[in-house]
Amino acid sequence: MANSFDAESLQELKQWLILYRDDGAYKVVSKTFSQDKAVCVTKLLADMHGKTVLSIMEHCKTSSALIDREPLLFAFALCCKTKDKNTRMEAEKLCDKICQTPCDLFQFLKFHNSLSTTKSWGRYLKRLINNWYHNQDTYQLARNVSKEVSYLGWSHRDVLRMGHLKPRTEGKYISIFQGTFEFHLFMY
Repeated sequence: MANSFDAESLQELKQWLILYRDDGAYKVVSKTFSQDKAVCVTKLLADMHGKTVLSIMEHCKTSSALIDREPLLFAFALCCKTKDKNTRMEAEKLCDKICQTPCDLFQFLKFHNSLSTTKSWGRYLKRLINNWYHNQDTYQLARNVSKEVSYLGWSHRDVLRMGHLKPRTEGKYISIFQGTFEFHLFMY
């Protein structure tokens, strides 16, 4: 499987995304995510099959067989951290579809930061986060900001601070900034 691309590697990827195992058997255990355990994903990304990995991820996210979204989000973080620019551009387009809720976004950020060597965010991640917030309509954004305040140590306030997010319209400003900061003021 060094440079070959076959149906077996695609099947391994699907099994890993759905079951978080390569052998096809699901076991209830605590999951620790690392590149060592995502061998099928890293091999396909190293062989420059990132677009195929992303298309399978897009297909698996709607599958009724998907047990847990964490492997999907970890694989998405690996795709965003790859050196292949085409894969990263495709991942940026699919961010809204893969990270559907704020919890998914915060989980993705946790995985992305665990794969990073620095604490700062680059232009790519800032653009990806900016697009995630701005591609939602105002009502949906207001609901997401108020529904999921924080998760896994991340809050919208932290994401806005790290991503240097600037609103494009007045409605977005009210939804994002006032909704987030006023809610935090009332919380304390």
